[in-house]
Amino acid sequence: MKEFTNILVAITHTHYNSDEFIKAIELALANDAKLSIIAVDDPITRFAEKTMLSKLKVLFTKQLQEVLNDFKDQAEKAKVRSVTTEIRWGKSYIEILKMVQEQGFDLVIKLADPFVNFSRRRLTGDDLHLLRKCPVPVWLIVDNEKHPGKIHKVLVAVDSEFDDPDRVKLNHKLLSYADNISQLEDAELHILQVWSLYGEERLRGPFINMPEDEIDQLLTQTRTENEKALHNLIITQQLERDGVFPHLVKGKASEEIHRIAEELNIDMIVMGTVGRTGLAGFVIGNTAENVLSETSCSVLAVKPDGFKIDKFE
Repeated sequence: MKEFTNILVAITHTHYNSDEFIKAIELALANDAKLSIIAVDDPITRFAEKTMLSKLKVLFTKQLQEVLNDFKDQAEKAKVRSVTTEIRWGKSYIEILKMVQEQGFDLVIKLADPFVNFSRRRLTGDDLHLLRKCPVPVWLIVDNEKHPGKIHKVLVAVDSEFDDPDRVKLNHKLLSYADNISQLEDAELHILQVWSLYGEERLRGPFINMPEDEIDQLLTQTRTENEKALHNLIITQQLERDGVFPHLVKGKASEEIHRIAEELNIDMIVMGTVGRTGLAGFVIGNTAENVLSETSCSVLAVKPDGFKIDKFE
């Protein structure tokens, strides 16, 4: 299935590596997609003298253009059907969002910015801003030794506990994207559903103090319902095949997604970033914020249908 038709690859300053380019080319070829590469650098405002500003901009532009030309050559040699490049000056996530809005991209690929002495341990402010506001999927690729370029294991976090139509649509999008990438990479696909018994702590508390056997009955019933929902979701998406592993885990979603990712040595997490649709610029959900800010692997963050940019900053 062709998921993407118009892919944007974003580099900031000269922060890029071959993994970012290789993934973009592979995905463009697999989807017969157009490819655009944007290089974003900070505005040159530190020097008041106009001649110096102009000279610096020429030098930096030449440097960035060489990077863009190299990548364009690689993509064209690989027979990507359309490759364009552009240099922009400004805040990286703002310029990326503007391009998405102006040119209708359906995927953004970016190397995650380094954190603390270029050791990629968590996502930084600009990347989180991009994840919060970008209406199309954002693939942030890590740059560290723990997760090399090759993707061996993909983890997709779904929420099949409720029959809300928007949530159902988002689950299908997440599974479709994760399936696409896992097949492209010949990687394992791990499907995670985290469940809990609503109000369990209060039921056990002194005010309600529900008998233990009744709580156990509710826990069994809730687990069974979640297990059935997850199974039905996998069948609907036709994912009953070798290399696909469902996981049904009780706990807090953000904690369990992070734990499973670490335990299985996941190379990429695919997950939704907001809980409901119809709200322009609705802030990133708590679960996604916690997972994304702590993860050490690549991330594909997906918004539900109907998400719009309300403002760039």
